[in-house]
Formats: sequence, C-alpha cells, structure tokens
Amino acid sequence: LPRQKKFPRDTFRQIRKFGKWYIFEYTRVLPRAFLVDSIHIERDPQRVIDKIFDSGLDLSKSVVLEEHLPFELTSIEEIGGASNSFVTINLYEPQKIEIAVKTNKAKLLFLSDTYYPGWEVLVDNVPSKIYRANFAFRGVAIPKGEHTVTFTYKPAMFAIGGTISIFSLFLTLMVFVLLYLRKK
Repeated sequence: LPRQKKFPRDTFRQIRKFGKWYIFEYTRVLPRAFLVDSIHIERDPQRVIDKIFDSGLDLSKSVVLEEHLPFELTSIEEIGGASNSFVTINLYEPQKIEIAVKTNKAKLLFLSDTYYPGWEVLVDNVPSKIYRANFAFRGVAIPKGEHTVTFTYKPAMFAIGGTISIFSLFLTLMVFVLLYLRKK
C-alpha cells in the first residue's frame, strides 16, 4: 500500500477519514517546551542545518546553538542519578509566555516557538539571554533549581510608535490651545 510507505504506522497514526481523505497524527512530535543538557555549537548556518538533520542527533535530548552558554552543562550520566526535572507552561498568550521549570542541574530550556527580535526573557524576574536554538527556535540557560521563566514580546517598534503617538497628541493639543488663544 502506497499510503503505508508515505505514512509508516510507527510514525503516523490515522485519526480520521473523510471519504477519500485521511488525517494523520505525527506521533514523534516533541513537546513545545523541554529541557536538554546536550549542546552542540555550530556557527555556520549550513552546518547548523546539517547537524539538525543528522540522523545520529536526538533532538529530544540535544540542541544546536550558534554560541556558548554562560555555564557548562553536565549530562545526567556524568553526575549520576535520575533527573527530577520538569517543565510546565503556566501561561501561553500571543505576547507573554510563563513557564515553571525545576531541574537538579543546569540545563537549557528549549521552546519550540520562533526565535524573533523583540522577545525578551526573565528568569526569576532577572533579564536573561535568548539563544537561537536549532536554527529557528528559542533556548534559555537555566541554572539548577526551581525557576519561573517569562517570555515577553516587546518589539522596539511598539516603543517608537508609542512615542510618536504621544508626541502627535501633544502637538495636536498645542495647536488647539494656540487656535483657542488666537480666537480670544
């Protein structure tokens, strides 16, 4: 069957059929946010893409970054013991995302949302850096412990637009005041 070749059962699950149309669910999808402790650094964009599509790289445990983190990550096998880490998305809105993180060692929080200028991140209300992860997504260095990670979208154009609007309003008021005083 050609459909089974295109949509193997170990990767896709048929969830609906409408006449001659089928809807499949991809069963190997990764969570929207998760922690990793294996980082690969590649500065060249083509090498980043090549590394991501390398069949030997498990993207559920590894991330490709273009720069080094401020601290080293140690894999769980090296320090021994099981991981007590978790990630919970508490708030997900168009301009604000809040994630609760608990980890027994330093890790990288991977968020499968687009890396885009204007996003800022706070880790426990302290500004932090957003790394470009796997070429198109976001990563944040998370130290050991329990943390609240808050992403907020604050593009520079909002501030510029707000400033122009306030200035325009002020100018309009000044014109009305001058016209009023001139009439008297």
